[in-house]
Amino acid sequence: MQLLTPFCARTIAGLLLILLFAASFCNGAQKTVKVVGVGECVDCRQHNIDNSHASKGLRVTVDCKGANGEVKTRGAGELDEEGKFQVDFPQELVENGKLKEE
Repeated sequence: MQLLTPFCARTIAGLLLILLFAASFCNGAQKTVKVVGVGECVDCRQHNIDNSHASKGLRVTVDCKGANGEVKTRGAGELDEEGKFQVDFPQELVENGKLKEE
C-alpha cells in the first residue's frame, strides 16, 4: 500500500526545502525591547470618574540615564481606553535583549 504518490512526495519535499531556505534568512539578531504597563487613576473611583475618561490623551515616556549621567527620553507611548500602554525601543539601544543604558 502506497501512502504518497511520487508527485505528492516531491511536492512535500519541495515545500520543506522552501521552508528551510526561508528559515535560513531568519535570525534572532534583531531583538527589541518593549515596556508595557497600565496607568490607573487612584481617585477616579472616589469621584465617580470613569478610568477611560481620566486616561484619555495621557502619554507615558521612558527616560534612560546614559553613562555620562545625562537623562534622555528614549521612548513614548499613549494610554489606551483601558489605561494600558506599550513603548517600543529603537534597536540601537538594545544589546543582547537588554537596554544599553540604565
